[in-house]
Amino acid sequence: MPASLKRINVPGGASVLLHVCEVCGAEASFGVGVEFRQALIRLAGGDVVTAKRLLGKWYCGEHRPTGGDARG
Repeated sequence: MPASLKRINVPGGASVLLHVCEVCGAEASFGVGVEFRQALIRLAGGDVVTAKRLLGKWYCGEHRPTGGDARG
């Protein structure tokens, strides 16, 4: 599954991007190959395809890569 670009606005004007696990689709906390600042710049400019690529791959705790697998 690709990284989700669902955005949630939170108090204070901030927003949160939610990610889902590449394996099972659960909420994901562990990103691999992430260039977050560049992804936000591209997303703000409307380039969703590049933003998704720059967000890398995301995994839940159960499917988090370890060792050599962590390079994405």
